[in-house]
Amino acid sequence: MGSIPTPIEEIAELKCGLDIIPVPGLRDVLEIDGFISSDLTCVTVDQFVLEQRLNRYRFTLAHELGHLHLHRHIYAELKFRSLQQWKDFQEQVDELDYGWLEYQAYAFAGLVLVPSGHLKAQFQSATDGAKKIGFSWEGEPEMFLEYVTDALREVFQVSGEVIAKRLRYENLDR
Repeated sequence: MGSIPTPIEEIAELKCGLDIIPVPGLRDVLEIDGFISSDLTCVTVDQFVLEQRLNRYRFTLAHELGHLHLHRHIYAELKFRSLQQWKDFQEQVDELDYGWLEYQAYAFAGLVLVPSGHLKAQFQSATDGAKKIGFSWEGEPEMFLEYVTDALREVFQVSGEVIAKRLRYENLDR
C-alpha cells in the first residue's frame, strides 16, 4: 500500500508530468476549481483554492488525473486553447454525457485519495477512538459517524463529503 495522505501533487507533477498552473479568479470566471488542458500537459487551478483550501486543491488534482487516465481519448479530440474555448466546450457537450464524465472523474479521485485498504484500516482505528471516548453506533449513530468522519477527513486530507461517499461505497457507514 502507498502512503497516506496520497501525495497527489507529486503524482501529478512527477509521475504524470503535468504542469500545475494557478490562475487568480478561475472559480469566479468558470465556476470550477480547475481543469486539465486538451493536450493533457497541464492542470489549471484556481489560485485561491491552491493557496487556501488544501483539501479542495488535492481533490481537484485527483479529479483532473481521473480525466487524464479515463478520458484521454476524448481530450485528444478537443482543441481548446483558452478559458473561453473550454467554457464553450463545456456548454456544448450533451449534459448527460458531461455528467457521466464528471461522475467517473469524481469516483476516480475518491478512490485515489481514499484507497480501500487504507480506509478500512483507518476506519477501524477511528471507530476504536470513538468508542474509547464513549460514542457508539447503538447510542448516538449520527455523532459516532461524525466523529469517525472528522478523524478520517484529517488522515486523508479530504472533505467530509468525500469520506462520507467512500464510507457508503465500502458499506462502512452502517
